[in-house]
Amino acid sequence: MGHEKPGPDLQPSEDGGSGLRRYRKWIWAASALVLVIAAYLLAGYFLVPRLIRSQATAWVQTNLDKPLALGEIKFDPLRFTVDVSDIAIPDAQQQPIVAVGHLKIGFSILSLFQHAYRFTQMRIDQPFVRAIVRPDGALNLIELMPKTKSEGPSPAVRIDTFAVDQGRIVYADDSRELRPEKTLSPITFTLKDFQTDEAKGGAFALKAKSERGEGFDWTGTLSIAPIASQGRLIIAGLQSDTIQKFLSEVLPVVLTGGQIGLTADYNFAYDANGMRLGMSVPALSDEIVYSKRVYLDASARVIAESSVAPVVAVGR
Repeated sequence: MGHEKPGPDLQPSEDGGSGLRRYRKWIWAASALVLVIAAYLLAGYFLVPRLIRSQATAWVQTNLDKPLALGEIKFDPLRFTVDVSDIAIPDAQQQPIVAVGHLKIGFSILSLFQHAYRFTQMRIDQPFVRAIVRPDGALNLIELMPKTKSEGPSPAVRIDTFAVDQGRIVYADDSRELRPEKTLSPITFTLKDFQTDEAKGGAFALKAKSERGEGFDWTGTLSIAPIASQGRLIIAGLQSDTIQKFLSEVLPVVLTGGQIGLTADYNFAYDANGMRLGMSVPALSDEIVYSKRVYLDASARVIAESSVAPVVAVGR
């Protein structure tokens, strides 16, 4: 009588069962990780912009008593960057005091564990400032001073690159008789490797032009601890009527034509020993035409006149 061969054991071995359990644990861990990442991305792309909008508008309304207009807000949770477009704060007449076409901020998440918060970039495109000196001598920008101040020391900040492009500033002085107004555009500004907690200054460059081609070029370094700056300021083609309109009440003469250009090197510091300012003017050129200023009394009689030549043109 023959014997049948035993068939294969269909029951899983002990090692096989533990391997299956480990496999399931890895599946659950991977699924949980995917869910956490998905939740983080969804919160970053959709919830953070709403939080930024609500917090920013509430802060401006509370501290400045003004509305804040915000366009599209984007947050990239992978690169940790924020993009905000069409920012504006209006005055009581609903005219913008300050506005920004586009703001981009990049932040290093690792700096949360370092001694200073690090911003990899801050870029402001098409900023606008309308600065008006009112008839009573008050500057309208005072409205942007917060009602409350933060207590305690400010955190240390490091900025790799801060840039302003295509800026525009409108300045008017309604407290003066001639009510002068000047527009500077375009304005560009760059600041690199700036830190608030070190004496080493960050390098900056500011360039601006008026509607009449008057140029302003300012380069140098700037530090906060201690407050110090050194550099060079170049003014080119400053028109005489610009000076006349803004300084007519203090000038002893009437400027009727010409322009001024200068180059000035400076070194400024403010610390426990007080304020120090050194300045030299290695280059100055002017071709100014001016005439005597005559002072009249109530009966229109000449009581004094400036003792200057009626026409002067000087080059240095």
